[in-house]
Amino acid sequence: MLDQHIPNEQVQEINQSLTFHHKKYTCVQFSDADHGFFCDERPSYNSVAAKLSWSLTLAFIQEHFKS
Repeated sequence: MLDQHIPNEQVQEINQSLTFHHKKYTCVQFSDADHGFFCDERPSYNSVAAKLSWSLTLAFIQEHFKS
């Protein structure tokens, strides 16, 4: 994984806490994207990961926050 900014142990702690509190969530890690991959003004910008993560975000919102 390229993103070394947030240790995997912390990601797992967050996932465990969300599960413990019965929160709906999706955890996706992009192996070929570095920290800040969504910001097109950073050297770490990754257009493929950004587009995919945005579509996953919208799908999650549509599924779990229906009006």
